[in-house]
Amino acid sequence: MRKEDDGVLVTAYLISHFQTGLKNVLDRAILDHHEVDQLLPIERFQKIDEIPFDFSRRIMSVVVETPEAGGDC
Repeated sequence: MRKEDDGVLVTAYLISHFQTGLKNVLDRAILDHHEVDQLLPIERFQKIDEIPFDFSRRIMSVVVETPEAGGDC
């Protein structure tokens, strides 16, 4: 059973939008979801930090301040 979750798309959109590395095919596909623009006023979010990809963690991270709680996403 497949369950859709807008929160996953919003989080992926924020990461793809704010990361400074090369945009890969997945980033471009996520950013092509223009319906997220209605769900997500991007100008209300602020990039706090970016932790680049490293081979021990095997992940890169983007820290974003959210407008709702002023917390991190």
